[in-house]
Amino acid sequence: MIAKPESPDRAATLAETRHQLAELDWQNDLPQALSLLDRLRSADTPPPLEATTTSSEDIDPDLAQQISNPCLTPAELSARFIKLHDHLPARFDPVLWNSMLSAVDPAAAEAAPEAWCGAVMESLQQRHFLPLNVLRLIRDRLPCEAFFASEHWQQALQDWPQGNFFQALLMRGVPSIETALTLLRPLDVTTQQFDTLMALVQQSGQALQQGEQQQAFDALINQVPHEHKPLLFWQRTLKLMFHGCIPAGAEQGRAAFSQIAQMALHFFPQDGQLWFLRAGFDFHTQPPEVARATAIEALVQAPDYRRSLLWLGRALLASDKFEQATLVLQQLQSWEPLNLECDTWLAVCQARELEQRQQRLARSGSLEDACDLLQRLLDLNSFNRPLQIPAALAEEPDVQALQWALQAQQARVNLEQPDEALMLQALDTAKNPTVRLALWREYLHYGWTLQDLAERHKKLFECYLEFPDSFLINYHLGMQQQLKGNHNKAVDHFDKALTVEADYFDCLFRAAQCRFNLQEYDTALERLDSCRQLAATHLPTLRLMALTYVRKGEHFAAYWYYQLLIETQAMSRTTLADMRGYLLAMVNALAELSMEQRHDPERTDILESVQGTMDLFERWPRPDDFFQHREGQFCQLCTAEIHDLINRPAQALMLLGELDAAELHPDWLARYRRLKGRCNLALGLYQDVVDLLLAPTTEALESAPDAQSTLNQSELLGDALLYLGDVEQAHHWQMHALEARRRQFGKDTEAFADWAESFLGVYLDAARMAGNSELVIRAGNAYLEEVRTLGPFHLVVCCEMGKAHMALDNPERGEHYHRLCLEYAAYYPGEFEDFVEESRSLITESPKGALS
Repeated sequence: MIAKPESPDRAATLAETRHQLAELDWQNDLPQALSLLDRLRSADTPPPLEATTTSSEDIDPDLAQQISNPCLTPAELSARFIKLHDHLPARFDPVLWNSMLSAVDPAAAEAAPEAWCGAVMESLQQRHFLPLNVLRLIRDRLPCEAFFASEHWQQALQDWPQGNFFQALLMRGVPSIETALTLLRPLDVTTQQFDTLMALVQQSGQALQQGEQQQAFDALINQVPHEHKPLLFWQRTLKLMFHGCIPAGAEQGRAAFSQIAQMALHFFPQDGQLWFLRAGFDFHTQPPEVARATAIEALVQAPDYRRSLLWLGRALLASDKFEQATLVLQQLQSWEPLNLECDTWLAVCQARELEQRQQRLARSGSLEDACDLLQRLLDLNSFNRPLQIPAALAEEPDVQALQWALQAQQARVNLEQPDEALMLQALDTAKNPTVRLALWREYLHYGWTLQDLAERHKKLFECYLEFPDSFLINYHLGMQQQLKGNHNKAVDHFDKALTVEADYFDCLFRAAQCRFNLQEYDTALERLDSCRQLAATHLPTLRLMALTYVRKGEHFAAYWYYQLLIETQAMSRTTLADMRGYLLAMVNALAELSMEQRHDPERTDILESVQGTMDLFERWPRPDDFFQHREGQFCQLCTAEIHDLINRPAQALMLLGELDAAELHPDWLARYRRLKGRCNLALGLYQDVVDLLLAPTTEALESAPDAQSTLNQSELLGDALLYLGDVEQAHHWQMHALEARRRQFGKDTEAFADWAESFLGVYLDAARMAGNSELVIRAGNAYLEEVRTLGPFHLVVCCEMGKAHMALDNPERGEHYHRLCLEYAAYYPGEFEDFVEESRSLITESPKGALS
C-alpha cells in the first residue's frame, strides 16, 4: 500500500545537517558545506491547510468596500468587524484590518474619547476577539496618562496575560523605564511577562541613555532565575546590548555581553539568532581566526539560520581569503537577495580579490595570471573594471579571446544586442583548454543562441567532443535533445551531467521529465524523489509525481500528492482557480480506485481520505459562476461520484441538484445522467430513473446504440422498470444491454460469457425479488441460452424458473425445471442446498406425484 508522502521531518533534517556540518573540514570543504545549507533551506514544509491565511485578493470586493467605509461608529465598527471575522474564520487580513480601523469617526473619538473607546471595547468583547489593533486604536485616541489610568489598560492586563506583544505595543511612548516597571508592578512577574518587558526596553531604548539601558538589564536579569527566562528575553537583551558594546572603550559592556551570551546559549544552544549575535560580537572584538571559528560553530549549531554566513564571509574577507568569502556571500545573496549589507560586502570582497589578482599579474607578467584574472572577471560579470594587461601579452590568442568574451558579456548585461559573432570568434581563437571551457561556460550559461539550430547543435557537439565530462555541456546538450523530442539521447546527457553534480535541481527534474515521456515511471519517480529532497514544495515536481502515479495506476498515491499540492498552493496564496484545479485532479484520481480498494474494510485510510476530501471540497469558497464552467461542473460530478462510491447516494444527489442539466457541458451530460440514475435507483426512486433516462436512452438507441453511455443507461432503465413491474419494457432494455455488450466484446466469447453470467444472474435475482414470475422466466431463459457451461448457479436458475412456471399455473414446465435442478445438483454436491431441497419438495407436491 502506498503511504501518504510525508514532508521531510524538520527536526530530523536539522539534526542530520548539524552532524554532517560538524564532520566537515570547512577550510577545504566549503562548497559542500554551503550545499548542505542549501538543501536544508529547500526542506521547509508547508503549514497545514487550516493554518493558512486568506489573501485580500480572494475576498469579495463589495465586502472589502463596506468594511473600509469612512466614519464608523463603534456599533458599525463592531458589526463590520464581526462580518470580516465570519468571512475569514481562520485569520484576519491585515490590509482590511488597517483600512477598517482607520475609518473610525474622528469627531466622535475626539469629542468623548473615553466614552468612544469604552463603546468599542464593549461591542467587540461580545465576540471574544483578540483586540490588539483595537487597543492600539484606543491608545492612540487617549492621552498616555489617561490610557494607563483607564480601565482599558487594567482590563488588558487582567484578561489577556498571554498577550505579551500587544502589551509592549500599548506601552510604546512610556516616558521612562521606571514608569514602565511601575505600570507592570501589579502583575506577578512570570515567564510570560519577560518578553513584554524586553519589548518595552527595546522600543524605549532609542531615547534613553546607555546607563539607563544597563540599569534596566540589571533589573531584568536579576529578578528571576535564568532558567525561567524565555528565549525572546535573551534574544532582545543581546540584540540591544550588541550595539552598545561594539565601540572601542566599551570593555564593561563587552564583558557583560559575553557573560549574558554564554548564559543564553547554555539554555538555548541551538537558537540561530543568539548564535548570529555571538558571531557578530566575536567578529568585531576578536581576531579573524576566532571570528571565523565562531561563525562556523553558529552554522553548525543552527544551520537553518543562514544569516550567520555574513560573519563567516566577513571573517574570510578579513583573512584575505577572497574567493572563499565571495562564495559564501554569493550563497547568502541567493537566499536573501534584498540583504543590502550582504551586497555591500560582496562588492568589497570582489573588488579586493580582483585587485589582488591584478597585483599578482603586475609582479609576474605571466600569461597564466593574465588568463586567470580575465576568467575571474568573466565569472563575476566585472567587464567594466579597468585592466592593465602587459603589452607583451595583449596579442596572445587566449587573452584576446577572453577580452572579446567580456565585450560580449557587457552587451548582454547592458541589454544591447548580443554580439554572438564576437563570442564565437573568441571560441575559435582560444587555445588553452581551461580558457576554452570558461568561454563555453559563458556561452552556454547565459543563453546565447544561434539563429541556426543545426549550427548551434554542431557547436555544442564540438564542445562535447573536447570536454565530454563537463557538467554544463552535457546539461545543455540534454536540454537541446529534450526540446527536439529525443528523450533517449537527452537522458544519456542528463545522467552523465548528474554524475558530476548530483544535486543540480533543474537537471534532475529534466531527467525525470524525459523518463516520464519514455514511460520509465519507476526511474522517473527516483529522480523526482531526489528533486523533492532538494525542494520539498516545488510545484512542478509535485504535479509530475502525481501524474506519474496516475500513469502507473497507483491512484491512491496520486491522491496524496494532489492533496500536498493543495496545501503547498495554500501556503503561497495562489488563485482559487488553481486550487480548485488540484482538488479536481485529486478527487478524480481517487475516483479511479478499484472497487476492491474502495470497499476493503482494512483500507480505512482510503475512507478517511475520502471523508477528508469531501470536507475540504464542501468548505471551499466557490465563485457565483462556478457551475457555468466545464471544470467546475466536472469537479462537482467527481465529488458526487465519490459520495456514491462510499454509499452516500443522498449526498451525491444533493450535489447533482446544484447542477443545471440544461447548462451542462456536452462531455458531462451522459456521466451526469448515469450517476443520477444510480443514486435514484439506490434510494428506490424508480420512477425518477425512468423519467430521467427513458427519452435520452431511446434517442441514443438510434444514434449510438453501442456507446458505453447508452449501455449504462439501458441497464439502469431496465432495473428501474423491473422494480416498477413493467415486464415488457424491463426485458427490452435488459436485452438491449446484453446485445450491446455482445457486440462490444466481439470475438472474445469467453470474456462475454463471464460478463453475461454475472449480468443475467443479477437480472434474475432482481426479477425474483420484485416478485414478477414472467420476468423471472425471461431472465432465466436468457441465462440458460447465454451461459452454456454448466455451473453451480444453474441450480438457482432452474429452481426459480420452476417456481415461476408453477405460479403461472404451468406445473408441467415447473416440474421440468425442478427436475433439471435436481439433476444438476448431482454435479455440485453441497452447493445451493436450500434451492435443491425446495425443488425436491415442490416436485413431491405437484400433481404428477413423486419423482420416479
